Amino acid sequence: MKIPSVKSVNCENVVLLENHNEVLPVWQNAGVKDKILVHIDAHIDFGWVPEKDLTQILEAKNKDELKTLLESQTIWNPTSKKKEKMVHIGNYICPAMQHGIVREFYWILPDGSFSNHKTRKAIANIFKNLIKIKSHQDKKIEQSNNSISTQFYNKKVQASTLAHLPEFDEPVLLDIDLDFLVTPSIVNSLAPDRKPWLWPQELVERLNTKRLKTEIVTIAYSVEGGFTPLKYKYLGDELKLRLQQPLLDRTQQEILTAKREALLYEFQDKNQSAIAQYESVLRLTSEDPSIFYNLSRLHYNIGQYDQATLYYQKSIALDQSYRTRYNNNGPVYEALGKWLTAEQEYQRALQLDPENPDAFSGLGNVYLQQKAWHKAIDSYQRAIELRPDYAAAYLGLGYAYLKTGQIDPARLALEKSIALDSTDPLVYYLQGIVFEKNGKVSGAIGYYKKSIRLGLLDVKVQIRLGKLYMRKGFWTKAFRHYRRALKIFTQSIPLYLRKTI
Repeated sequence: MKIPSVKSVNCENVVLLENHNEVLPVWQNAGVKDKILVHIDAHIDFGWVPEKDLTQILEAKNKDELKTLLESQTIWNPTSKKKEKMVHIGNYICPAMQHGIVREFYWILPDGSFSNHKTRKAIANIFKNLIKIKSHQDKKIEQSNNSISTQFYNKKVQASTLAHLPEFDEPVLLDIDLDFLVTPSIVNSLAPDRKPWLWPQELVERLNTKRLKTEIVTIAYSVEGGFTPLKYKYLGDELKLRLQQPLLDRTQQEILTAKREALLYEFQDKNQSAIAQYESVLRLTSEDPSIFYNLSRLHYNIGQYDQATLYYQKSIALDQSYRTRYNNNGPVYEALGKWLTAEQEYQRALQLDPENPDAFSGLGNVYLQQKAWHKAIDSYQRAIELRPDYAAAYLGLGYAYLKTGQIDPARLALEKSIALDSTDPLVYYLQGIVFEKNGKVSGAIGYYKKSIRLGLLDVKVQIRLGKLYMRKGFWTKAFRHYRRALKIFTQSIPLYLRKTI
């Protein structure tokens, strides 16, 4: 028997993915061109992608061509990375606009983002800072209480809530980040105790009131990075289901209703009632990893650790993505600088999954902050035993060895990290320190310069280069790097070097 669900945009082509930049090849493979983009997200996901590589300067045939290149109003790629390798979750919309996929860009934010002057100012500042980077654009920003708009690449860009999205007479690109549902406002968007302010059913209802038509929908879970807490990941699956099926059968309705009620019980600290609700769902389906994962969390909260472990193992048996390093709030508390709480979260993760390499690596990061070097070494080594290709763990291990004066083990660990991931500038900076301590000045300079080419803009590396060039008697080069260090410091350019270094 079918029972009515909410009316929906009813799009069969709904693509679920983890990282939001994965939508770009989806659009490209679908041959999408000249579309209006409706981007429903707590983050703009628009950052400038460099337009030209510095190597193009070397290809100039004469002085006039070189002058034209240098005077062109463009964004240069200061690293050795290829431009296409620089597309990530924070800038994938830029190439979509550059290459004619998107002709208008509507950024839909959570309702709370337009609730007061402070939040509206934060949105306007995002636009101002983007325009400042590409200063030759000189675009105006138009503001009201309900929307903020400007232009990128001479194409309209508007930020608003869904209620103030215009109605369109043509199919649009509908792009949704799941963190939109669990982020009430653009401010404090990584708070670990967030609750849904809008549910999938309600979002679909709102989309329907806008009479939105679409031929393709992309939904990003965004669990990796801590944007969407793992316990809410299933909301992406529910959203896809509701967008594809205007009518849900009775069993589907009962499952979704029970899961929502379980979360509502949890928000009221009624853990036993929440557990009962999830267990009622198990009578309807035993193949849903989100139920087992959330039961694991709840049993852990009330001290039933054996049962928590059992349910957690069932969840990852059904879906290995639940074994992510974001299956606890450790990484989020790391980002917030709450190291003791992060340690507790990683220990909790290990209690449920004693062979979780991410939890061991996370503990290593915590111990670096606490300057517990030998405990950090033990944690990173355990992570590597469990995952031999863990580049980040080798990097942390190399740093811990460096701090304990174990220079040769540090060099070997950093070499292994580079072999596994040659794109992290920090590992080259650390290897530069190793070579410097070994008295290999030219090698140290090479590694420091490599870290800069990969995007490390930091005072420390410039000062170290200045010092080494002075040692070699290259005073002009030394002065140049000291001047760059001062410029970086005085302009407060965001540091890419981890706070542990």
